[in-house]
Order: sequence, then C-alpha cells, then structure tokens
Amino acid sequence: MKRPPLRRAPAMLAMILSATAAARGLAGDLEGAQLVDALRNGGYVILMRHASSPREPPAPSQAEPDNPTHERQLDEVGRAAARAFGAALRSLHIPLGAVWCSPTYRARETVRLAALPDPHVADELGDAGHSMAADPSGTRGAWLRQQVARIPPAGTNTLLVTHLPNIAEAFPAEGRQLGDGEALILHPDGHGGVQTVARVPMDEWPRLASHARAALGAKPSAIRIVQRAQTHGGWAHLAEDIDREPLAFSSERRRHVARRETATDPMPVCA
Repeated sequence: MKRPPLRRAPAMLAMILSATAAARGLAGDLEGAQLVDALRNGGYVILMRHASSPREPPAPSQAEPDNPTHERQLDEVGRAAARAFGAALRSLHIPLGAVWCSPTYRARETVRLAALPDPHVADELGDAGHSMAADPSGTRGAWLRQQVARIPPAGTNTLLVTHLPNIAEAFPAEGRQLGDGEALILHPDGHGGVQTVARVPMDEWPRLASHARAALGAKPSAIRIVQRAQTHGGWAHLAEDIDREPLAFSSERRRHVARRETATDPMPVCA
C-alpha cells in the first residue's frame, strides 16, 4: 500500500489534534483575563453543577429549617464555595440575566447562598427524585441542549444550575467527570449550536477575581477609582483621582498612569 506523501503529514496531524481537542471540549478555550473580558461583554451561558453536597440526605436533626422534606443539601464546603462564587461574579462585574435552576434543594441552595437573582425553576433541570440516575429517554439532555443554545439578552450571560447527569446527557464529552460546582462556559452560535469555550472549577472564580485585582496593582479604593474613570474620562480622569487618593495605588502603577495620561490606550480591566 502506498504511503501518504510526507508533505501531507502536518495537515493530517493538525486534523487529528483538532478532532481530539473537540472531543475533549477544549476547542476555542478561554481562560484568565480573556475569559473574564468575554463574560463581561455578555452572550455566554454558564452551565453549572450545584455546589458540594453529600450523597446521602441529612438526618432530620441536621436538615436546614427550610428543607422540611430532608432532601440532600450542601455541606460546609459547598456553602462556602457558593458564597465565594457569587462574591467573585460581583467583584468581576460579570452581568447575569436569566438564572435557571433545578428544583432540588441543593441546587436552589447554591443559587441562594451565591446571592444570585431569583431563578426560574425548571423540572427539566432536576433529577426527577432519583438523584444521580440517568434519563434513558434522552429527553432531559435534549431539553438542556436546546435551552443553552438560546442567545442571552444583549450584555448579559445566562446561568443554569443543575446536576451532573443532566450536563453529561447534554454534553457527553465536555460534561464527563464535572466536579462539584464546576461549570461549562458555552457560546451559542445563533443557529442552534454552542461552542464550549471554557471549563471552570468552582474555586477558580475567586482566583479570577483575585488576579483581576492584582493586575491593577491596587487597593480596593483604587478599583472604585478605575471604575469611575472607565465610565467618565479615561486616563486623564484616572490621573486626577489618583492625585486625590495617592495611597490607593502602588508607586509603580502611579508611574504607569502618568505615562498614559495623554495616551489613547484602553483603560485597564477592572475587578
């Protein structure tokens, strides 16, 4: 049998790598500041597994007061992670429009502790009372694929909080072994399809917020100053505010702003 010409090898290798990346849901990945910038502009869907929850329901004496049927609920790790997740979204100024949620207690608790907008509760995002059981009919996964393909309203992102089986049924490759609270970041293409652009563990959101603050080399008061400047007057306005509050920024950052005062460079990303 004739071997392919050597010159075709790079193209063949590229095809193999592309197919492998697509199968793993890694094509077009965003991360770090690029991911934050993309989410700030809106147009994405955050498809998220609920925060950490024990597999067994709580004993009656350990059930939360608003969990009278003693459904599975978040553990201490899950509660802390949900609060940190919500705080990070607000710190990063990631705009949320519609929030959708499973009717299960553990999913609703994730949304509530994250202090997110009141969710639309959809049975299709739930577990039908069977916890981790799969849906052999495929109806649940098909509904979810259709839901995440909807383009969010301009300038916002849609968040859905559901369960591992639901996500795995809709996205078998990308959703496999998704951790507690982990999210797929999806970009609807406007034609009924979506691209997976990132996979974000729940504890990554606070790190993204921390890195965004560190990128400014600034104290919390500096974040307020930059937000004002982004809205009203660019670098010149920023320089004026720094003169009023010189301790808000590091000396290195003050020198950087001084050099840019008359420039047309874009403002720094603000946490």
